[in-house]
Amino acid sequence: MNLIYLMIEVILCYMTIIIIYQKKQKEGLYLYTIVGLILSNIMVLKRTEILSLEIALGFTIYASIFIASNIIVQKYGPEEIKKLLLALLISTIVSSLIIFLTTLIDGSTSLSLMNITFDYTFNNIRLIIANSLSILIILWFNAILYHQIRRIKNKIIISNILTSIIVSFMSTVIFGFIAYLGLVNIKELSILILIRYLIILIIELIGTIPIYIINKIK
Repeated sequence: MNLIYLMIEVILCYMTIIIIYQKKQKEGLYLYTIVGLILSNIMVLKRTEILSLEIALGFTIYASIFIASNIIVQKYGPEEIKKLLLALLISTIVSSLIIFLTTLIDGSTSLSLMNITFDYTFNNIRLIIANSLSILIILWFNAILYHQIRRIKNKIIISNILTSIIVSFMSTVIFGFIAYLGLVNIKELSILILIRYLIILIIELIGTIPIYIINKIK
């Protein structure tokens, strides 16, 4: 069932990107990436079990952010990513601070269990930092790489496949080391990185479809 739920998430993410671009173009893609990063930072706090290892969720929206970025590069050029990164940085800092400050506020005694659960969940700031930094650090490189491959090959499929293979690996390694280094041994860390990488890579490869569709929209 987990696989079905993940596939539904992928379909929803990419359908949203296509629809929001049709309605709001560049502003819609900005909105999607900002909301997507915030949601991804929340979803990463929940884990699922794959091959007896706990894997942080949120990777569907995580991967789709890079696809939205590729569409922005495709339509508006790599320089536009600087503005996107600034918007993502500000929104991430503000949303994370608000969530953190909320955990410091004393909760109502009538809903003590719910309040304790909320505080415990969102106190795991390490995962949120790992998720945010792995996107923010790599997003600029992703834009440059996609643009350069696009100029050389001039084919959307090749550009997205090659970029996804390289960028998803780099971002997953950064996430893995920040999130898990010191908490698991090197073997488990390597497996966690490999599994997350393969999942994100598959999602990003599927993302070639919305890139191709949106490229046809004038």
